[in-house]
This record gives sequence, structure tokens and C-alpha cells, in this order.
Amino acid sequence: MQPRCVHAAFNTTTAPLARVTATEKLAAPDGLTCTTFVEPSATSLDFTTNVRADVELIVGELVAEFTFTATPLSQTKLLPFLIHVYFLLRKITVCPTWVGLVSGPVAAIAPCPNSERIDPETMVKNPRRFKFMGDTVTKISPDSYTLTAMAIHPQVQAYLDYISIHNPLPEKPTLQQSREDVYGYIPYAGPQSQEVDVEHAYFTSPTADLHAVIFKPKNVKPNAPALVYFHGGGWIFSFPLRYAASLSNICAESGFIVIAVNYQKAPEHPFPTPFDDCYAGLLWVAAHAARLGIDPKKIGVGGDSAGGNLAAAVALKAADTADVELAYQMLIYPCIDTDFETESYKAHATGFGLDRTGMIGAWDLYVPKVDRANKYAVPARATTFTNLAPAIIALAEHDVLRDDGANYAAALEKAGIDVTLKQFPGMIHGFLNHGQMVDGAYELRTWLSAQIVDAVTRGRRAGE
Repeated sequence: MQPRCVHAAFNTTTAPLARVTATEKLAAPDGLTCTTFVEPSATSLDFTTNVRADVELIVGELVAEFTFTATPLSQTKLLPFLIHVYFLLRKITVCPTWVGLVSGPVAAIAPCPNSERIDPETMVKNPRRFKFMGDTVTKISPDSYTLTAMAIHPQVQAYLDYISIHNPLPEKPTLQQSREDVYGYIPYAGPQSQEVDVEHAYFTSPTADLHAVIFKPKNVKPNAPALVYFHGGGWIFSFPLRYAASLSNICAESGFIVIAVNYQKAPEHPFPTPFDDCYAGLLWVAAHAARLGIDPKKIGVGGDSAGGNLAAAVALKAADTADVELAYQMLIYPCIDTDFETESYKAHATGFGLDRTGMIGAWDLYVPKVDRANKYAVPARATTFTNLAPAIIALAEHDVLRDDGANYAAALEKAGIDVTLKQFPGMIHGFLNHGQMVDGAYELRTWLSAQIVDAVTRGRRAGE
């Protein structure tokens, strides 16, 4: 393989820097002591193939650069560069903070998990999939591996620790308790943008009069683009104003008018009612585009989690009916499938905010078993994507739904649909609304804003 850049930092408090040449000591966050090193000798590292790479030591900001070279002890040439880096890490540390290939997503690895270490020989014998200090390495070609880290960003961990103390729920909360609990999370989203005006409107769906919250930039231009947004909450709870901080940020940064629809909730109103409400919301926006100051050719839909499911389903129906020609669909860690045995479901079953059992329960309340072949309920059931709007898909690395979004992106791309996909390393489900404590929330909002602006500016369409 070609030399690649690897980011790494090392904890020397729990393991000696054996068999390397230490140079300069550096102060690191959270009490870690990091050390750069250069040119370990061939006799100290049981490598089996040539490897030379440029490496950067990361302690918050880039503080040092160095290289290492290993001389082969045999002629085996199949082991990838990444494994050799792991050999090296295993020799000298129990706590890598950052490891990743520069050509792909840089993986965040949290401080010192007490995972069982697997010796290099086991890794060599089982190279297709193995775990090391909580990480998963997957073979994607004969000489290429990809790393998925299994630890979360320190800010995210701080958030989880904080809500476990300040937002406790009973072990088996009632539906009312779950719905009331949402209000306690509103402050975590951060402040609402002051560059946005908020209006309220009502429209009629097939079964109810529904509330919509409209976010408009104070300097809104005539015929502005629009985002029709469907909030998350497992189809069971939540409401548009919980998203005021996130949606007002996106509104201000993009210049879009954002219309958030408060659809009816399961279990009182299972599928298809929430879906029908959301589709009716899209039709209402399109029909009243002139009054709302919206360009009817620059309307897109979006949503997070359960709302991402609804947005994907609305986009599918819009493509089927040609009622509205959507400019884009923006899906944030969406619920796409009812396969609960994916790698992301198994790896993040508990402890990452959204649990596997909770997701299964939400699906059970929203979609009766008899409707699970319906693509408007379970978008993964779609087999054709003719005229479907381009997709913008954002995923959290440590989320049971990560593979839902990734698999849907792959299916759309295979069908010729324009897809922009980004996975945010170290993040968990729901981080869009964690801006008070997690900087990644603002990174996500800014990225989404840029993507929807790009979508309407370029006028991207399916198959182009």
C-alpha cells in the first residue's frame, strides 16, 4: 500500500514506552501524558512487511510530526498498513486517542477503554474482522482495511454523563413520562438564532388540523428556497419547537425558509397517519409557496431519526406521484429499515443514547407488522427510485441507525440517485440537538446548510 498519514497519541501513564526512542513529553487533555517517538528498531517490532508512513501526534491541535520505519522480518506483503500501526500501538500503549487514515474519516478513540487486547498473531489469522481496544477493522479489499472506532467524543461522553444525572427516567417509563421528558432536553440544543423570525401556521391533513412552525431569515430574499422539516422522536413524542435552535441555525446559515410540521403521533395514530400528515404538509407548502415567499422549484424535505424516515418516505411518494418535484431530501441519521441485526445495531445496542430495544419498541408502536412491506412505512422496502430527489444523508458514528442510513445511501447510489453522505466521527444519535455541550452539533448544522444551498444552486436531479 502507499504510505498514509496516521493520527496518534499515546498514554504513557499505564504502559511504558518500550522498544521506541522517546523524544519530547507533551501535556495532553484529561491528564494524559503523550510522547513522540522516532525510528523504532526492526528487532523490537514484529512486523511482517515493509511499511513507512508519515505520522502526526495530535493533542487537541497538531503539536508534533514524526516518521517511523519498520524493516521487514519476512517477505509477506498482504498485511495492510493499518494493522502494522496497530502492532506498534500495542507494543507501547493502552490508550490511542486518534487513529485513522487521512484518505478516509479520521476515527475518534476515547481515553483508555478496558477492552480485551488481541495479540497481533490473532489479528493476522483473522484479518477479515477483528476488534482491538474496542475498534472494528473490516477488510474491504485484498490490501485495504477500514477502521470504525468504538468510542465516543469526550464532549459526547460528558453529555451522556450529565443527562444520566440530570434527566433520569424510570427504568420502564410510561408514554406520558417519555413525552414529558422531552421538555427537559430543549436547553441542550443551545440558543435559538437571533437572525430568524418565527411564525405559526395551521393546515389540514386528511385526519386533523395541524400546527406548523415557520422559521424565516430576517433578511429573507423573495422566492427563497425552502426546507419542509419533520422532527424525530420515534414517531411517538417531540414537537417542532424542540428543534428551534437547530432549525433557526440552518435557516439563518442557508437563507432558506424552514417549515416544521407537527404531525400526529403513534401509538394513538400509527402508520399511515404521521406519514399522511407529513405529505399533506409538503403539499400545503407547495400550494401556498407564493404566499409563503417560497420558490416552488426549490422545495426540499428533511428530518432526523423518525423524521428522517418520514422525509425519505415523503420523497418516495413525491417521486411516485409527481405532485411536487423536490430539490433534495435531507436525511439525518434516519430510521430506514427494520433489520435490528446490523453491525451498528449490535455494536451500539446500549450506552449510546438510543438503545436497540427502544428503537424496536418505537417501530412496533408506529408500524403494524402487516404494513412493514410498505415502502412509505419502511423506505428500505423500496425497489425503484425513478425521479427521486437527490439525497443528503448525515450519520452519527455511534448510532444504532448508522447502517440504516449507509445502506440506504448505497441503494440510492446503485439506482443512479445523487447522494451526498457524511458520517460524523465520535457522535451519537440525536447530536443535532446537543449544541449546548457538543460542538459537533454546530458542525452538523453548518454542513447541512451548505449541502442544501448547494442542492438548489446546482439544481441537481436524480440520475444526472
